[in-house]
Amino acid sequence: MGRAIRRLPFRYCEPAFFGGLLDDPLLFLRIRPEGRALLFDCGQIAHLAKRVVKPITAVFITHAHMDHIMGVPTLVRHHHASPLPVDLYGPPAIAERVAHLLQGFDWNLREPTWFTLRVHEIHHDRILHFRFPGSEGLAGTLTVRNPVPTWLSGNRGMSPLKPCSSTTGFHRWPSGSASVPYFP
Repeated sequence: MGRAIRRLPFRYCEPAFFGGLLDDPLLFLRIRPEGRALLFDCGQIAHLAKRVVKPITAVFITHAHMDHIMGVPTLVRHHHASPLPVDLYGPPAIAERVAHLLQGFDWNLREPTWFTLRVHEIHHDRILHFRFPGSEGLAGTLTVRNPVPTWLSGNRGMSPLKPCSSTTGFHRWPSGSASVPYFP
């Protein structure tokens, strides 16, 4: 039997924007009672204190422009010695881009207990899961191919969430996003 999901009142979520008007987009969402945080897009984060970056357990990347992913090496640097994994969710081909970012560095300091960066590519019809174990110098491997769950795809009327893998946003570039239709 599955673990019960604990629902928290909205007041326990503390959003903060760390990018300026013309700066890299960073939406930080702290979930106080759980001592963890979510990051939406991962632009330049070197200016954030380590105490701000350490609680991040999941990162959501909308698209692979430089100003949305360039903070990944800094995120790895702040988490590499932790035994806890960090999940990164993004559009198709995000794992390849993350691999290229990480291959630009020598990861010669490794311990068996170091963290794993888990990258999840959200495709229209499937989700690909990749692992970048710190104990192996952050070399990425495809681990699992899963169909998109029905609750995410909106099948069977279970959720109004519709993945929009081919949407073009502000930058006129395809992005991984979702839409929730408005019901009057």
